[in-house]
Amino acid sequence: MALFSRWIRWNVTLCDAIEERLPVAFTRSLLHLHELTVADAINARSGVRLLDVGGGHFSPFASRRIPERRAFLIGADIWEEGIRGNKAVDARVVADACRGLPFRDGSMDVVSTRSVMEHLPDNARFLAECYRILTRGGVAICVMPSRRSPFAWFNRLLPEKTKRKLLFSLFPEWRDTCGFRAYYDRCAWPEMRQAFEAAGFAVERFELRYYQSIYCKFFVPLFLVSLVYDFVLWSLSARRLCSQIFIVARRK
Repeated sequence: MALFSRWIRWNVTLCDAIEERLPVAFTRSLLHLHELTVADAINARSGVRLLDVGGGHFSPFASRRIPERRAFLIGADIWEEGIRGNKAVDARVVADACRGLPFRDGSMDVVSTRSVMEHLPDNARFLAECYRILTRGGVAICVMPSRRSPFAWFNRLLPEKTKRKLLFSLFPEWRDTCGFRAYYDRCAWPEMRQAFEAAGFAVERFELRYYQSIYCKFFVPLFLVSLVYDFVLWSLSARRLCSQIFIVARRK
């Protein structure tokens, strides 16, 4: 087992070295873009109220708060153990986002999700809840993987126990953040944009990512094959086959 782990780490190290030489516009993380965009939203004015749905044990944008703006952050998650450990937010709530969010109409200025919507079985219901709790002009800022990417197909096809065992054996550092059941309901282009608009939102920003070869870093030849696939999709702007979606939508 130790030999296998060293072999995996060697492959990952080599793939990391290759990744560093790729165009930033191709590899840039939409998770980082999400973090910066949420930070801008909570610092835009004084007293912004933000709900981080699926906040889990960490809300990365919280450290970017400007103290003088006094943003109030609430973390909500169905995973009670995870949300109780989230010390970055000001309040924590255990809730099922698809069954209803326990907040008054128009009580939030910002709703944020990152790598959460693929785990919700009914995103139409969730977006209706987001619209309900947002103030007029409030904004939803979300990032998620696309259901049409190869890793998403494997995620849906493999049995849950097999999937988690394989994932954690290859990437043990992902144990606390990955491996949850995924449905990918409407998580694709243009279905996700249409879902936001059907809920009443005006979509202000929509960006896509194609680089998904990070899931193949455990084996260099597979990583290179995946890299060619990703690069071709990126070059062709094959939006329906993107790997990640970032969206900013405003309540009308």
